[in-house]
Amino acid sequence: MNEAALTIKEVKALRDFLDREAILAVVNNYYRGLDTRDFALFETVFAEDAELCAHQVNGAIFKFEGLGAIIDALSRVNVYRTSHHGVRNAGITIEGNRATTNIYAMDALIDGTNSSENQTIVPRLIQHGLRYMDVLEKQSAGWRIKSRRIYTLWQVITANPRLLDKLPMPR
Repeated sequence: MNEAALTIKEVKALRDFLDREAILAVVNNYYRGLDTRDFALFETVFAEDAELCAHQVNGAIFKFEGLGAIIDALSRVNVYRTSHHGVRNAGITIEGNRATTNIYAMDALIDGTNSSENQTIVPRLIQHGLRYMDVLEKQSAGWRIKSRRIYTLWQVITANPRLLDKLPMPR
């Protein structure tokens, strides 16, 4: 079968598609790094000079500058027994070698906290509604986040040790 060459419009659409897929891979590597505790993945997510600013539900704001500081901050997820992060929807706008994202996500974290009644560890399920606003740059190694703003939109904490203790732990 003889196929015609791609038109300029089709080439642009293909480039746009490939860039969007590459940006989604960056986003997925971020969540995968958190949930598998593979913090080396963050080197495929953030630029060396990136900044991350996290706005908590209680109004606190945390800011980290540089890849090393960001990895150190994100590795604090280790305080949780397990975690799961998932994207609910992602908007991506690409303009040349720069892109912005507007991502809504949810997480579920399991921790243990001391019970004041009997000094035992009571597991809690902590869930958040999150909004991520990123600025990415296409670098020689691929797309990287230069600036990430995380907004915690809501938080729910549930303590039911009879249910949470039965959850399987990651291997």
